[in-house]
Amino acid sequence: MSLRLRKPDLDVMVDLEIYAEQNLRQGAGYALVDEDTKQVIATCGIMPYWAGMAEIWLLCDRDVERYGHALLHACRWLVARHQTADQLWRMQAHCQAEWEEANNFMRHLGFHIETRLPYFGVNHVDYNLWALLKRWD
Repeated sequence: MSLRLRKPDLDVMVDLEIYAEQNLRQGAGYALVDEDTKQVIATCGIMPYWAGMAEIWLLCDRDVERYGHALLHACRWLVARHQTADQLWRMQAHCQAEWEEANNFMRHLGFHIETRLPYFGVNHVDYNLWALLKRWD
């Protein structure tokens, strides 16, 4: 199984990527593609808020467990690349508080929980706010 992180072909995007299409069209996203099956496994990206601060996002296919280590490796590369290239002192993400796998994934990326956000999500679901901080001075 061979995975590659690349800019997606917007003409062949399916269900999970529709949500991220606006960010992808603005150049803020990537697709993780299984090179053997050509299946899009996940879309992810960095959305800058202002100089030095950005939100990271990730949307996964139901089959993503098969690609866990490859997905983690690709996301680590993406975070490190943008953190350095864009001189980001703060990167943040939101995960459903009760979604153990998503919170573990953020921990493995090197992020830490800053706070819990009660009623943040759809249907009043609680979320955790994760952050990765770096001093550039």
